[in-house]
Amino acid sequence: MRWLVLAAVTLCVLVAGSTSLRANMIRDAEIEAGLETLVQPLALAAGYAPGEITVRVVINPQYNAFVAGKRTIYVHSGLILQADDVLEFLGVMAHEIGHIKAGHV
Repeated sequence: MRWLVLAAVTLCVLVAGSTSLRANMIRDAEIEAGLETLVQPLALAAGYAPGEITVRVVINPQYNAFVAGKRTIYVHSGLILQADDVLEFLGVMAHEIGHIKAGHV
C-alpha cells in the first residue's frame, strides 16, 4: 500500500510539473524499475528471465494497461492511482503477462 501511495504522489508531481512528456508517457527510471521489480515474480512464474518484460507508464486517467511490442506492458497512470492495493495492480499485470505468453501482441 505504501508503494502505491508513493507512486501516486510521484505521478501527480511529475504530471503537474511536466509540460513536455514525450508521447504522454512518464519516463522515469526509478518508477519503471519499481514497477518492473513488482512484476518480476509474475514474469518468472511465466517463464521469463529478469528484465525480459518491461513496464512503461502512460499518462491516462483510465484504469487500464496493454501490451505492445514483444514484451512491454504499458500501464495507464489511472490504474496506478485507482488500484485499491498492490495485489489488484498485480492482478492486472498477470493478465497482461498472459497476453504476452499467449502471443496476443
